[in-house]
Amino acid sequence: MEALYTVKEAPKLLTLKESTLYWWIFDKKIRPVRVGSRAVRVPESEILRIRKEGAEA
Repeated sequence: MEALYTVKEAPKLLTLKESTLYWWIFDKKIRPVRVGSRAVRVPESEILRIRKEGAEA
C-alpha cells in the first residue's frame, strides 16, 4: 500500500508552505486522496512526481 501524507507533512517533503500545497490542490496541480468526508492525504506518488518535475525545470 502506498504511503499517504497529511497536508502538514507533505509540504515539508516538498519544501513548500502549507498554503501553497492547498493552492496546488485547489488548482489541480496535485491530486490528493480523500479520506472520509473532509480529510485529505497526499499520496507518495504525487510527492515523487512533483519532485521530479521540479528537478527537470
